[in-house]
Amino acid sequence: MTDIQTRSDRTATADYAGALDPADSGDLLVQLTSEHWEMRMLFSAVLGTPLGDPERKALLDQITPRLVRHGVIEEECLYPLVRRLPEDAGGELSGHGVDDHARTEASLHLIGLHKATDPEFDHLVAVLHEHVTGHDNWEEARLFPLLREACSQTELDAAGDRARDARRRARTSPKPPPGTQPPQDRFPEPETGLRQRLHDRFTPAGGWGQLRPH
Repeated sequence: MTDIQTRSDRTATADYAGALDPADSGDLLVQLTSEHWEMRMLFSAVLGTPLGDPERKALLDQITPRLVRHGVIEEECLYPLVRRLPEDAGGELSGHGVDDHARTEASLHLIGLHKATDPEFDHLVAVLHEHVTGHDNWEEARLFPLLREACSQTELDAAGDRARDARRRARTSPKPPPGTQPPQDRFPEPETGLRQRLHDRFTPAGGWGQLRPH
């Protein structure tokens, strides 16, 4: 596949995801699941773009307002329902979700300060992708089944109406609470090469020079 074809595919993916309107129909959980899918599509376009390519920054600029707005909608419409669940009696589920949103906004704010050519940019994007994907998967696997069981369809439809209203007025710029840290880097350290392992095992402090005769 040529580079032109690859770029065309990435652009089509981003345009298709951007053209989706998850608010057209469905209850709250259907809408949020659709937005999760949209985020996956956009992140796939980012990850399919070469490192250092300015297009990665342009795609992140599409993701940022969607992610912020999505978090606002969830905190207004989803998490009040979560707090009614017996499983959230201590606030663990809702607290975890809201903290995830704050960390996402902190990450988006930090990424916004970088150019696509900055050494830190691609690493920050990878950490954000892992964080957002994990959060969405957790909601879909843990929270949504609980709410589908506990709430009536009328309640979920009404929450969907509130989400449609919130989507029109929700902020789209990241404003993390003061002191909020971006998500932690959970990627494993790169494997140490044989030469480095031998160096660490057998060389006294000070490096190879300590083994040379003086």
